[in-house]
Amino acid sequence: MPQTFHCPNCNGPLEYAAEQVVIECQFCGSAVVVPESLRTRPTDFAATATQAVEQVEALAEIMAYLQAGRKIEAIKRYRGLTGLGLKEAKEAVERLERGEPLVIHRGSGQVSGVQVQGSAEAAKTVVKAGMGLGCLIIGLIVVIVGAAVYVALPQLRQGADTLLALSSPTPEPTATPTPTPFAQLSLAFGQAGSGPGYLADARTMSVDPQGRVFVGDYSPGRIQAFDAGGSFLWQYLTPGKTDYINGLAANLGGTLYALVGRDIQVFAADTGELTARWEPAPDHVGWYEVIAVTPKGEVVAAHPRELVKYDAQGNLLLHRGGVQQDFIKTVGVQEGGIRFGGLAVDGAGNLYLSTNKNFVLKLTEDGTLIDRLPGVVADAALETLAVDGQGRIAWIYTYHPVLSDPTGRILGDFKSGFLSDAEFNVQGQLVGISRNPPQVEVYSLAR
Repeated sequence: MPQTFHCPNCNGPLEYAAEQVVIECQFCGSAVVVPESLRTRPTDFAATATQAVEQVEALAEIMAYLQAGRKIEAIKRYRGLTGLGLKEAKEAVERLERGEPLVIHRGSGQVSGVQVQGSAEAAKTVVKAGMGLGCLIIGLIVVIVGAAVYVALPQLRQGADTLLALSSPTPEPTATPTPTPFAQLSLAFGQAGSGPGYLADARTMSVDPQGRVFVGDYSPGRIQAFDAGGSFLWQYLTPGKTDYINGLAANLGGTLYALVGRDIQVFAADTGELTARWEPAPDHVGWYEVIAVTPKGEVVAAHPRELVKYDAQGNLLLHRGGVQQDFIKTVGVQEGGIRFGGLAVDGAGNLYLSTNKNFVLKLTEDGTLIDRLPGVVADAALETLAVDGQGRIAWIYTYHPVLSDPTGRILGDFKSGFLSDAEFNVQGQLVGISRNPPQVEVYSLAR
């Protein structure tokens, strides 16, 4: 599958080889430098002590889930640790459950004086390790629930003094309740593939009041619909080679809007029938990056050079930016290289545009700047955002969503798949499309 990114001048999708430095945009003729982050780099296989500690602690957490009878959560945690698929992770966790040795490939590294907690009821363990192993060899001797969990690294022994020392072989049981996590994975469905119900290059999604989830494969362009339980309903395949799916937005009345190539297209949410293609705005200058539906049923689409708003029939209501002046400059943003990763609308009709520079533009419904909200996690990659009915903001960082109140005060955070798009459903759950692993994830958040 070819790699793509978007032209900073016209926003057209550009295909490139990993070793290329400069390519020509086939749409506007510009010479474009391939971002350094997209070029091939030599892989660094040196594992740090911190990584090893995290791996052992993660295994201890997995064992705690198994002792508590929470096998599904143990499998999810193991997938997050290793990046394995569902089948492989399930088999590995079942080996842990049976007390069999397990090999986790993580590159060569060095660990020294690592102290971990085996589980909520297990003995503290001190690990001393040597150099140059290609993987961590984890030997687990599991005793019936209520006894200690012995976490060993037999391949790292360099003498008797390097064996594990159990500081508390028979810990007393505790009555401390397990804390309720801030977010729980309520549902996950989908896996890599090109057939109906499978995900090939899923990057965008939307939900409607009926709980249906719409997923867009960027390339080849495809839209799929699933019911609230994850069962496949229908798919639509775009006919053109450059008909990439850049964004999806569902309204309250059974209509799905999609950014397909350079156009906004309209579909019947029940059947996937294409019902309309809207004419682009005058002075239309590129490929829209994000799309959303307002509480009034209006459709907003944007990229850094242009923001447009249509009514439900496709009549143009608002056009900011264009050929004469870039949209982001009309709201006071002077930085170059801005990209929009997400567009959300709150109950008052205010617009929220997340950027690749880790800030969010909050705008009135007519596109006037209200505030520039700094990211809640410093020096992190902000992928997209979502806003719920209370005005709370879900800041979607790589594998790490953070929920804040409307002022930016953090309410909680959690780990997830690599979410590239997300929305709140009518139940207040956060629904996202993950690219790694390729699946739809539904999270119930603590109130």
